[in-house]
Amino acid sequence: MRVNLDATTAMSPTPREQLRDLITELAVVPGKVTLASGKEADYYVDLRRVTLHHRAAPLVGHVLLDLLEEVGLGVGEIDAVGGLTMGADPVALALLHAAASRGQDLDAFVVRKEGKSHGLQRRIEGPDVVGKRVVAVEDTSTTGGSVLTAVEALREADRLKDALLASVSHDLRTPLTTIKALAHELGALGDERSQVIEEQADRLNRLVARLLDLSRLNAGAMPLHVELNAVDDLLSAALQDIEPRLAGRTLVADLPSDGALLVGRFDLSLAIRVLVNLIENAIKYSSPGTTIRLAVWREESNLLVSVSDQGPGVPAGEEERIFTPFYRPSSERPDAGSAGLGLAIARRMAEWQGGAVTYTRTSQGSTFTLSLPAADLKEL
Repeated sequence: MRVNLDATTAMSPTPREQLRDLITELAVVPGKVTLASGKEADYYVDLRRVTLHHRAAPLVGHVLLDLLEEVGLGVGEIDAVGGLTMGADPVALALLHAAASRGQDLDAFVVRKEGKSHGLQRRIEGPDVVGKRVVAVEDTSTTGGSVLTAVEALREADRLKDALLASVSHDLRTPLTTIKALAHELGALGDERSQVIEEQADRLNRLVARLLDLSRLNAGAMPLHVELNAVDDLLSAALQDIEPRLAGRTLVADLPSDGALLVGRFDLSLAIRVLVNLIENAIKYSSPGTTIRLAVWREESNLLVSVSDQGPGVPAGEEERIFTPFYRPSSERPDAGSAGLGLAIARRMAEWQGGAVTYTRTSQGSTFTLSLPAADLKEL
């Protein structure tokens, strides 16, 4: 059957209307057919005749991309699309190519019905999607079984990742402790290399601690001790922790001009770690000689602590993606030495105790704001 595409296009000025007409023309096949449920129908909708068609496939990509943006799932909010092979494959590729034609980055993936018993034995093929924001798609859906199967496979991959992170992180702690102890002994013997070894062991220890934090947060097993605390205690503890790592940067804290004591109801230990992570991020993206500024104030029922730097700022479109575990901004150097965990953990730790972490780009750089539940002095 030949399709008069020129006539179809003339009747349908918008991409969505063009796609509708092509579906009617190409995919609806009249005649008696037996469905997967065992029931009979007078027609069959074969959308592969659309998703694999040279004219219709690009329309599928652009129309779905527009629909995702309409519901708040634009390319800036998701990393990849895919689903259960084979129905989802051409749909995902159509979305990938539509995004590329708009200068946007969007990966595609394939979910096998079962994992392979050879090769890499992967059930999810394509770029790694573990820990990323994805959308599961399908060409035709009746019971939704194919999409649900794909979603379960994606969730299982995330669970395996969390288990692996927890196991590896735990197993690394003992050898790192041993390495640091041996480095200390070398230092006592006058070996100048001991300092470098200890510094790198400390760096790895911080990474291991963050991996363990992430696995606990994902499992909902992070210990939480919420109580009344003064913001002065939060600031002094965080500044004492971060001071050795400022590396030539000046840290200035702007406190309330009226000298009022600000208090909140939060977990002090977790809040310190959130604030330290935010200051470490500011150190990483600002140059020596610049100023990192902290500000504290109360706004209605929220206690706010902001960390502002004079760095380059987050690239447009990546303002929320920076809070995704293991995500690194496109502008970051490959040798920057970041695992992409600090901001993700900071936000999750804040949310775990009823707070939040938000990002704002300023004329001078970036500002990250930690929000915690405020309390009144009479509660002390």
